[in-house]
Amino acid sequence: MAALLVVTVLSLPALSLRLGTSDAGNDPKGTTTRAAYDLLAQGFGAGSNGPLVLVAQLGAPSDGPALNRLVSAVRSTPGVASATAGPPAAATGLSVIDVVPTGAPQDEATSALLTHLREDVVPAAERGSGLTVYVGGTTAASGDLAALLAGKLPLFLGVIVALGCLLLMVAFRSVLVPLTAAVMNLLASAASFGVVVAVFQWGWGSELLGLGKAGPVEAELPVIMLAILFGLSMDYQVFLVSRMHEEWEHTRDNHRAIRIGQAETGRLINAAALIMICVFTAFVFGGQRVIAEYGVGLAAAVAIDAFVLRTVLVPSLMHLLGRANWWLPAGLERILPRVSIEGAPSREPVPVVPVPVVPVPARAARADRTAGLHHTGVATTASRPAVVPPPARPEPRLRQDSTPRAAKSVAVAYLWWFFVGLFGMHHFYLGRTGRGLLHLCTLGICGLGWLADAFTLPHQVRSANARIAQQDVAPRADAPALNDPVH
Repeated sequence: MAALLVVTVLSLPALSLRLGTSDAGNDPKGTTTRAAYDLLAQGFGAGSNGPLVLVAQLGAPSDGPALNRLVSAVRSTPGVASATAGPPAAATGLSVIDVVPTGAPQDEATSALLTHLREDVVPAAERGSGLTVYVGGTTAASGDLAALLAGKLPLFLGVIVALGCLLLMVAFRSVLVPLTAAVMNLLASAASFGVVVAVFQWGWGSELLGLGKAGPVEAELPVIMLAILFGLSMDYQVFLVSRMHEEWEHTRDNHRAIRIGQAETGRLINAAALIMICVFTAFVFGGQRVIAEYGVGLAAAVAIDAFVLRTVLVPSLMHLLGRANWWLPAGLERILPRVSIEGAPSREPVPVVPVPVVPVPARAARADRTAGLHHTGVATTASRPAVVPPPARPEPRLRQDSTPRAAKSVAVAYLWWFFVGLFGMHHFYLGRTGRGLLHLCTLGICGLGWLADAFTLPHQVRSANARIAQQDVAPRADAPALNDPVH
């Protein structure tokens, strides 16, 4: 509960995340760029550092009154310090209106003014005329970039979570293990964004670290940081759970598997995390705000992920779930390709080593026969070496899934090809690991191999089914038969 409380508290500032673009106003005090920014704001207003630019296209000379009404409406809009319109160009019919807001380019009031101009003021001026107006400028471009990336962020997050869950499901043959990893990755992301918001957006310690005053978080930071964080978190999850899964396959004891997995991989995960924390922390001391945001966010994410989530929350949750950690529906078991991290167990029986015949020396044999004559009174002249009886032949040890495997389906293969074929998942499904890895590393050989598979996939499925039938039915030629006599 303490670990979950820590993650929750660190994640709370992320609820007020505001994306944007830093400028000279966020530079540290004492720099010439920060001094010029402050002087310009004192002399001409804070909005002079990022004015809005309205470009009006007149459809006809009669649209001049509509342009004048637009300028008057913009000047009377709350949050506008001044609006200056140039005369329309005779050749193109274009007019440029410079709008200076009362707030700084990074203020929330300036963003609200931009939205109000686009949605209310400009459409009202265009109505009933041939006037066409576009709102631009550096401030507007930064706001548009932030809105675009924020709108695509849920899709991006959903894709990387889905692909991560799919790969873990294939590797560990489980449903709950990938879902647990996805939840932990999201918690680490939320906590790291909370730290970034507290330091850079709220300004808690940013001036002390020499990173300038508070401001919005860089618009592209969530996308890049999520991609790096999910990659590192997936590494830690594979380190931890692969050892647990290996122990589970041997003992079928969930609690023992978790204890051994955590004990044997915990130090490795902590060491790797410490290395990455040192690397990311070095980004902070460069004095560049944008680079420092990545350093603080990634260092916090790795620390939370390794020392709180993978060390405490993941093992605790897996203990609570019990044997359900390794549950996989039969339908998914049939259609998922088999890619074993630890290496697939052998299908071949363990060869039985013949027991050698140990002859008894002749002198010892005569002594035994003489002793036998004294006790039984039976005379014998046979002289044969004593033979040590061979031990009982053990049954050949086959792999656990030695039952005949289900045949591969063309429809399922095409589904794998269509959705994740560029990553070679349809080849993993058909048991062709080498070709699957080739497609994974080369994006389907830059798409050409992926397109060719659309025509050859039925033949590949037939070949895969033939290999499965041969492996399930035909024994190896050099494997000893179960009824061979011992020589």
